[in-house]
Amino acid sequence: WYNIENECRSRRGMAASSVCPRCNQHSESLMHCLRDCDFANQVWSLLTGNSLNHTFFSHDSRQWLISNFSIPENWEDNHWPLYFGIGLSCSWRSRNELIFSEI
Repeated sequence: WYNIENECRSRRGMAASSVCPRCNQHSESLMHCLRDCDFANQVWSLLTGNSLNHTFFSHDSRQWLISNFSIPENWEDNHWPLYFGIGLSCSWRSRNELIFSEI
């Protein structure tokens, strides 16, 4: 993944702060942006109807991607990898619109 989140941009002098522009509470790492930010949590809750288990938020980035692009054994809907990709895309696009277009 290309590092253009605020944490990396700030280290390179390309952003005034490493703070997440959505929640203004935490440093914006890639995982914060895509999974841990309150905004991202809302995206995942909408996609899953609040049925995510605790492991969704506990894996490191590599394991998180691998496990969610696979069809979980206990998931009744085998379209989860598609939904997961849509959630990632929506979160990332929304973040970029906020950062680069102030939308």
